[in-house]
Amino acid sequence: MALDLNNEKDLNDKFSDFFSRYKKNIFISIVLFITFYVLTLYISGNNEKKLFLASNMYQKVLLTKNIIDADVIVSELKHNFKDTPYASRSAIFLGNLYSKEKKYDIAKDNYIWAMQNAIEPSLKSLSHYQLGINYYLLEDYKSALQEANKIEDGGFIGLKNYLLGDIYLKMNNKKEALKSYQITFDYYVDKNDLAKVVKTKIDAISQE
Repeated sequence: MALDLNNEKDLNDKFSDFFSRYKKNIFISIVLFITFYVLTLYISGNNEKKLFLASNMYQKVLLTKNIIDADVIVSELKHNFKDTPYASRSAIFLGNLYSKEKKYDIAKDNYIWAMQNAIEPSLKSLSHYQLGINYYLLEDYKSALQEANKIEDGGFIGLKNYLLGDIYLKMNNKKEALKSYQITFDYYVDKNDLAKVVKTKIDAISQE
């Protein structure tokens, strides 16, 4: 028993000596850990608040019937919330509104902004897709082709090749148009009614 008590005393002495020698470093480490923890909670809380506010603003954009009012809200999202996905989504939505009004230059600016600031790969691909359509409507088929080929997200395979098919057809490249339409058909067959539309185009080209 005496041996055990001596060992315990030695351990206590060693611990006290260790603490005395390194207490400054231990104290600094504890302070840094607490600071980091509090800072992490603060940043996390701010990010959640920012996402919540951006989400609400995005919903307002979707419900706004006046394009000017939508533009004002989107401008604020771009300026104050560009590090959230809602900023790029709202820019794409606004671009579509302007495109319907045939204001293709303003639409293009919004698509480009969304593409350059997108924090999600799917939004970047969507931006390229909408920008490709925009160039297609402007009859700038070369630029439309470049944008369509920049679409990388796998979820856009069907839409990408449908757009490519339309572009190639306008460029009188029926071989590539047929190839792109076939990819779209294979992707959407038994999944989407767009397959029927594409099949009609494939048949029309094949009969020429």
